[in-house]
This record gives sequence, C-alpha cells and structure tokens, in this order.
Amino acid sequence: MRSLVKGDLVLRDHIAEDGAILVENGRILQIWEGPADIPADSVFDYRGKVIAPGFVDIHCHGSRQVLGADDPEAMWQEHAEHGTVGMLISIYRNLTFAQTMDALGRIAGAMRKYPGILGVHMEGPYLNPGLGSKQVEDTVINPEEYRAVLATGLVRQWTFAPELEGAVSFCAEIAARGVVPAMGHSCADAGEIGRAVENGARIVTHITDATGSRISPSRFAGTKEVDFDAACLLQDGLFYEIIHDKQGIHVRKDMIRLILKTVGTERVIGITDCFPGGEEGADVNFTGGELAGSRLTMDSVARNFLSLGLTLPQVFAIVSYNPARAIGYEREFGISPGCRAEFLVTDRRLQRIEVLRV
Repeated sequence: MRSLVKGDLVLRDHIAEDGAILVENGRILQIWEGPADIPADSVFDYRGKVIAPGFVDIHCHGSRQVLGADDPEAMWQEHAEHGTVGMLISIYRNLTFAQTMDALGRIAGAMRKYPGILGVHMEGPYLNPGLGSKQVEDTVINPEEYRAVLATGLVRQWTFAPELEGAVSFCAEIAARGVVPAMGHSCADAGEIGRAVENGARIVTHITDATGSRISPSRFAGTKEVDFDAACLLQDGLFYEIIHDKQGIHVRKDMIRLILKTVGTERVIGITDCFPGGEEGADVNFTGGELAGSRLTMDSVARNFLSLGLTLPQVFAIVSYNPARAIGYEREFGISPGCRAEFLVTDRRLQRIEVLRV
C-alpha cells in the first residue's frame, strides 16, 4: 500500500515548498523537495499547507485529568489529540518502590496498545530533596531497587542529581544499559556535572527549574556564583529541556532567549511536564502555592516557541527532531526515509493542527 502526501514539508533545517512524501506500509519511503506525481494507491493533497513531523514529548507526567502512572491510556489519548506521536511517561519520586512497579506494569500494557508510548522517564527518586522534591528528606541511591526497575526494560530516560553519593556509578550503569541519564533537581557543581557527562549524562531536565548553587549565598556580596544551569550550559553535547509556558513562569522568556543564544536550537528540547489539576484556561499548575508542573500540550509548547520569532524548522527541531534524537528515536520520528508516517497538517502559525497517520 503506497500513499503520496503533498504539501510544504518542514525538514530538519528548511522548508521544502510544494514537496511530496511517498509512504509505504506506514513508513516514509522517499521524499521529494519539489512537485512529484508518481503512481500511488492514495494521495493526500495538502498543497498550500504545512506538513510537519508529529511532536515528541520526553517529559510528561499526565494529562490535565489523570496521571500517566495511574491511567496511561487516557493520558496518551489526550496528548495524541494535540499532535503528540511519541511520548515518555514520567514517574516522579513521590511514588514508593512498590507503587512505581505497579505503575510500570500499567504503562507496559498501554505500550502494547499504543506504539506512540515509547517507555518511561524516571524523574527520581535520586534527586536533591531541597530542590523541587520536598516530599522526601533523605535520598539514598539503592542499586537493588533501581536494577529491578531497569529489569522491566521500560525506562528510556532517568533524571538524577549528580551531587548525590553514588550518582556517578549509577549514571554509568544506566547508560551501559541503554538508558539516557538526565541531570536535574540539582545544585551540582561543574566538576560533578563534568563527571556525570563523562559517564553518559546527555540531558538537562527542565533547565532553570528546581535547580540551584552549592554556594549560597554567594561568597562575595554582589556577585553571582556558577550555578547548576550555567555549569550545564558550558558542557558540549548536552540537550536542554525547557518548559515554555505562555506567561514565562517556568522559564522567563529572556532566559529562554539566552539559552537559545548560548546553545542554539539544535540542543534545546520543548517539554510539557504536564500534571493533572490546575485552573481551567491556565497552562501552569500551582499546588499549595508552589509551582507544580504545567497543563501544557505540545501544540501550545510549539506555538510558544514560535512566538519568540523562531522559524518553523527551528520550532520543530525543538519539539520533534531534538527530543527524538536525545533518546535515540531519530530513525522513528521526523520527515526522513524510514520514519513513521505520522504528520501534522497545519498553517504557518500552528493555529489549526490535524494529525495525519498514513
């Protein structure tokens, strides 16, 4: 079964005007960066509209109604309606080990039904308890427990704080098992971050959120220490997650511009960090007066990056290509031969988005 999809294609670094995609058995077979009229069983003619890759969200805890740990199928269905075609379900540190294993079982069942659910992002439990994880006063890296979690084969990414005792060996072990180590909820210094990177750390979890400096207050009044975020930005080869809500609450818009100016659009990843709850119409969550994730979907994340003046290829690098690349799924998602034939049909302002699965 061959299908031809026509439109303006958002590729990795440019738009191919009036291009075409040949699809066979749900995979991209060939791409033309100009008009193409070849025999096909069906033709999807969207000329005049934008054909973009679907969104990939590697940090998402739930929908606006449910936690993914509790109901991964309902979570997936809501985000899929907003253009997400690939997702990691994030499990936070506030679950016990037994609750985590139960959640992993539910997620495994959902993955068999929905291939867009790629696996799990473990956000903890090995985080700094003073930085966005106050439910736990003490953190001990437990090899017996984390190896049991790894044995499920579901974990694709794992966030930890590099300053914790045993963090380096933990990082090296999960990297050797094919899990992408991510650093976050941390006040690690440059040396600790460097050692984590040497042992496989690849992602910075929601940069500028739940981070700090080991030296606080500053050693010299009126000066700024090199904190966790700055030390991470000095590293080469890392990806940097950003929660870009419309109001700039998680990350101030000028801070996002500074991060983009420092590392470029090829290293930034847009995420939702979505949690259930919050006020209708808002895109952030507050629990007990404290910021607790967002109500974002990836289409709103994409529009928020577009509002900074980025081009469509730059935006889709951030919300599609980069997150897939960061977790090793670049051959599955994107507009490239071999990738899944799952596209977004939209306009140049991303106001109307239709999901096309061929």
